[in-house]
Amino acid sequence: KQKTAYEIGVRLVGSEMCIRDSIIGAAKAQELVELLRQDWPECLNNADAAMRTSDLVMLGRLAHRLCGAAWQIGADRLAETCSALEAAATNQDSAHAASLLATIHLQVREIISGL
Repeated sequence: KQKTAYEIGVRLVGSEMCIRDSIIGAAKAQELVELLRQDWPECLNNADAAMRTSDLVMLGRLAHRLCGAAWQIGADRLAETCSALEAAATNQDSAHAASLLATIHLQVREIISGL
């Protein structure tokens, strides 16, 4: 059985999840989570490609997109990491960006497996 947004573990998402659910409704929140589950792998693959080709502008854009999606579902820790990746890309810090991207992969896997 797929978990509802309310059942996602607190360690994976922030306490703001319930607030966001109450604003948009649990059904809409669950629909959003499903869309993100389908979208995140492609976005991460594109981020990996941008990292491999040193396209830090594209990497920053993808990090921004992931950050917004993470905030929308209450994945605050992931959103903060994505925000840091966006900043690293903007600052042309490839080494830090690579480390953050690896962390994002782990965080996304945790969230998706918890859904």
